[in-house]
Amino acid sequence: MNRLWEALGGIGTDLRGLRFPVRIAVPTHEELAAAALSTLAVGLAVGLAVGPGINSSIFMPAITAPFAGVSAGGTESDAPLPELGAPAGASGGGAVTASTGAGGASATQVAAAPTATPAPTPVPLETTPSEPVPSGSGGGGGTSSGDEDSLPLTATVVSVSVTGKSYAVSDEYGNLFSIFTKTAPEIGDQVKTRITPLLNGTFLEASTRQVTGRKSEAEIRGVISYLDVQAGIVVVSSKGVSLGLDGRAVMANAGPDLRIAATAEGKISLTPVEPPATTPPAEGSDPTEPALPIPEARILELEVNFYEGTAVELTGKLEALDPVTRKAHFSADSNGVLTGTVEATLPPEVPLERLKVGKPYCVTLREGADGLLTLTGFSPAWSEKGANDPAESYG
Repeated sequence: MNRLWEALGGIGTDLRGLRFPVRIAVPTHEELAAAALSTLAVGLAVGLAVGPGINSSIFMPAITAPFAGVSAGGTESDAPLPELGAPAGASGGGAVTASTGAGGASATQVAAAPTATPAPTPVPLETTPSEPVPSGSGGGGGTSSGDEDSLPLTATVVSVSVTGKSYAVSDEYGNLFSIFTKTAPEIGDQVKTRITPLLNGTFLEASTRQVTGRKSEAEIRGVISYLDVQAGIVVVSSKGVSLGLDGRAVMANAGPDLRIAATAEGKISLTPVEPPATTPPAEGSDPTEPALPIPEARILELEVNFYEGTAVELTGKLEALDPVTRKAHFSADSNGVLTGTVEATLPPEVPLERLKVGKPYCVTLREGADGLLTLTGFSPAWSEKGANDPAESYG
């Protein structure tokens, strides 16, 4: 042990003289604060020196993709248009129906939005063939300038004009559209085409039409413009379309809302009745009078609701016009199949000189408190030129 103390030299001598316990001085608060500031300064200096060399993509991915429908330069791209008549919020995609509303201002480049969960695809009423059915030379070719102003449409043909120069379709939501064309397809055809909006709310076929299949049923939505309870006839109308329907199957269960100006939504059969049905003679009527024809399209399901102030859209030929009483009579349906007419009162401001007896018109009617209909607007329905001419229209 003595050798150890000797090896330690003077230190050993000093330690031998110590008395236990040993007391060591504790640093003051000021001394601790000074040491902490010194350590922080050294850390900042090291961070500034090595920080720029670290790849920032480790912490934040680079922004590379714009929103769908916006090109990298910040302008609108050729993304598909939203569906025509589709519910609010539906996105574009494919040659399906598209909204007539136009887009707004162009957007600047932004980060890619997460892909939304697509809405459930409606179950088709029938299976269509995987390959398009040849459509011949029909369709397309009005005075359209091309695809820049046209909209994609896939729908089922529910009516064809007697001239074959226009036809009506129903999209998957039941919305009805009237389309001017060179050669009309057949009722029941499932068509894929492009259409250009006209001023009066009808459309012009703007491309060669494809027939992709056949359907025997279709959804419909519109406003009831004509009703014959005894005969079981219902006419459902939209802009440019007044579709006469055989409603005998649902008439017995119809509620009080089944009336003129009620909204209607349902399903119809496009299969013709063989032989063509007619209404039985009314009790006390002249037996020599011909029976009223029943439309070939039959209502399978119908839901009706009446709301005050609903406008009635009717398309039919002007059968009679009395300038003294200012009463006009229009055929009940677009194709003149029905013998009934709809009477409308013409206010003093309506220019009678623009109305020509024997010509078809798209008219807008309002029902008054007395149940009578008043005309508030009209436009030609005999050609795309007339439908696009404001000088021939009113309202």
